[in-house]
Amino acid sequence: MKILRVNPHYMPIPFTGTKTVLTGQVKAGRAVATMDLDFKRVKALARRTRSTANEVLLCAFDIGVHKLLQDHGQVFKKALFTNMPINLRKPGEKTTGNKIAIVPVQLAHGETDPYLRLRQIVVNHRIVKHAAQHARPAAFSGYTIVIQSLALVFEWLRLSSVVKPIANILISNVPGPKNFRYLKDAKLLACYPISTMTPGGGVNITLMTYAGTANVGLVCCNQNIESLQPLARYVEEAFDMLEASVDNPRLNIEDIGEQVDTVPVSIVSDH
Repeated sequence: MKILRVNPHYMPIPFTGTKTVLTGQVKAGRAVATMDLDFKRVKALARRTRSTANEVLLCAFDIGVHKLLQDHGQVFKKALFTNMPINLRKPGEKTTGNKIAIVPVQLAHGETDPYLRLRQIVVNHRIVKHAAQHARPAAFSGYTIVIQSLALVFEWLRLSSVVKPIANILISNVPGPKNFRYLKDAKLLACYPISTMTPGGGVNITLMTYAGTANVGLVCCNQNIESLQPLARYVEEAFDMLEASVDNPRLNIEDIGEQVDTVPVSIVSDH
C-alpha cells in the first residue's frame, strides 16, 4: 500500500512475525490461565506516562510473553507483533455496531528500561492509529479481510507452521459494567473472557473491565506448553515494575531473551 501510495504511512508487513513455541498450526487442546489487574492503577499509570490504558497493558503483556518464551530457550533479534483491534470511527462519529480493523502493531525491542519500552510501544501504536485515521475505513476493513483470509487459507492447507505468523499476541480490551452485578442475592465476583485462537496461533489475551478490575483471560494451544500460569505471574510483575520505573529509572529487566546487534567501534589514529 505504501509503494502504490494507497497508504503513505508506515505499517508492519503481514506475515513477518517471529515463530515461537506458541505460534504455528492451531490444533485441539488449550492452556488457559486467568488473572486480575486493578484497572484504576492502569488508568492512573496511563495518565502519568501520557499514554493510553491499552498501551500500558501492551507493554506489560509484551514483557510477560518475552519472559515466558525465554523460559523455553527462545531469543529474539526483533520485536514481537500484536494483532490489535483498531477503531475506524472518525472523531465525533456516533454510528452503532462494530467498526474496527485488526492490524499488526510492532511492540518493543532492545530496551531494558520498562518505561522506555512503553515509549516504543506508544510510538508504534500511534503510527498505526494515525494511518487508520487518515485512510478510508473501507480500505482498512478490506486490508483486515485480505490478510486474515490468507491466514485462514494457510491454516486450511496446514501451512501455518511453515509461514511466519501475522503476530505473536492478540490483545483485546472489552469494557464491562462499572458496578457489581447480582442474580438475586448472588454477587458476580468476576467475568473472565476465554477467547478463540486465531490462525497462526500465538497467545490470545482478552480482558474485560468489571467494577474497577480488569479480568484477564489468557489462552494458547498446548502442544508445546503445559501452562500459562507463569505468564499471568510475569504480567503482574511487569506491570508492577513498569509502574515503579516511572520514578526509578534504575529499574530494568536484565534478561528477556532479546539480542541486539551492535556495530563494533573502530578507533583509527591519524598520523
